[in-house]
Amino acid sequence: MKKFVPIALLLCVLFSMSSFTPPKKHSSLLTGSGKFAISFPITGTTLGRPGAGQPRTTINYQIDGSGSTPNIITFSYMGNPVGTNYQFFVESVSGSTTSYIADGMESETGIAAVRFIRTGDSNYSVEFIRGL
Repeated sequence: MKKFVPIALLLCVLFSMSSFTPPKKHSSLLTGSGKFAISFPITGTTLGRPGAGQPRTTINYQIDGSGSTPNIITFSYMGNPVGTNYQFFVESVSGSTTSYIADGMESETGIAAVRFIRTGDSNYSVEFIRGL
């Protein structure tokens, strides 16, 4: 009986270890040309006004574009459009980073401007600049 306990523990350890597999080499996310375009449309929510004079609340946004370049941003609240389509313009270019800005939406949305920053062909960030 004294030999049975260590052997049983050893068998349990071996059995439990048999389900582990060695790590496999990670496959690269970059294939083919090694570049991905940003997938438009980009959607989300932000804090804004659902119309002129309305209180601040969560509103939806959608950024449309092509390739890695944003073209327009639209806002909606409960399925209804807020304001119009706001066009992006190139704000600055520095190396592989390009900054685009859309403005003129403050009276309808309470957002002074939206900045879209693209780094390379696939990385981006969206910044909402609040109005007063």
